[in-house]
Amino acid sequence: MAYRLNRRIYFQSGLIKTKIKDTIIKQLCRADIENLINIINTQSKNIIAQGQKKYNKKSIQESLEFIRNRDIRELLGIKANLKENFDCIIFAGNKAYIDKDARGIYRYFSFTPYNPNKDCINTIVFRDYYFNVIDIFLLLFTDENFYEVVTKLEDIYGVNCNERRYITKMSGKYAKNIKTIKASQLKLLREYPDFYILAENTLVIYQELCCQGIAHLNRYNHADLDKNDIFFTSIYYIENFTDYKKTKIANSINLLACLGLIEKVKESEIPHEMLQKSKQRQRENSYGKTITYYRVPALAKSILQTANERAKTLLENRINSTVITKDKISKVLGEEIAKNVFQQTNNLHIKNETEI
Repeated sequence: MAYRLNRRIYFQSGLIKTKIKDTIIKQLCRADIENLINIINTQSKNIIAQGQKKYNKKSIQESLEFIRNRDIRELLGIKANLKENFDCIIFAGNKAYIDKDARGIYRYFSFTPYNPNKDCINTIVFRDYYFNVIDIFLLLFTDENFYEVVTKLEDIYGVNCNERRYITKMSGKYAKNIKTIKASQLKLLREYPDFYILAENTLVIYQELCCQGIAHLNRYNHADLDKNDIFFTSIYYIENFTDYKKTKIANSINLLACLGLIEKVKESEIPHEMLQKSKQRQRENSYGKTITYYRVPALAKSILQTANERAKTLLENRINSTVITKDKISKVLGEEIAKNVFQQTNNLHIKNETEI
């Protein structure tokens, strides 16, 4: 984290206010930034070229701890000893030094030397800040978010993080699903006409579920990787991000589940940590009274073919998202599909057997 006296700036958590970060960046000399980026790029190549061994880390937390414990002097091209002052390479006019705490974390300290002849009250300076290597990368590589910066540092230091690979893979899946729906509507209509005709008005909800799947990846730990393609949400929460009302959201989700684009997951299959956190959210009522767990498969050709076949059956029986019920789905698609889609009907009070 980056600190200034008694004021804390949350670079790593993403909570730093944009205007504060912009103010800090404006204090940097543009030429110095470019020079420092060039130094880091050169030093990064040197570190990678040394052929260091790979470090396997199970969780992102383990990876972060490892990265923060690397000596940042090598990456920044600094020759000074620990606690030895040198001209700051981040803020023009400041002095700096590097130190390591009891946990082995290296930090870069930037400060303004005391000048009794200078009006410190009316001068905007940044003093007594310190940064770890992640903070510095976030300052320099302004187009990259926290997770992209961590991935860059993992590549530099030879860290192989299982959880990071998982998040990258899953984020890519959700992003590709959204791209398929948004960018290929004519193709969908041509190749899967029944699916597109029936589900067109529900695809906004499908995209939102994918977005919430991505948000879940960045919000929770993923120690149990085999089960963490599951996420939870509710129609009350989804309503905040769409123009649809709760009943229409619920009906859209049920239709998507009938077609196989999403899966509702039983509570018995939910990892313990996720179950506890979802129950806490439920108690806080931030997700409404009922939470549902989902899995969204990759939008492969086989998924779309199945969706098209089921959509054709539903259209032939005059069933769409506005008249979808458990009884109707059971009759035309089978009891098993109906049971999976309407898992919690008995616990809800929504008309027409709609369920989130």
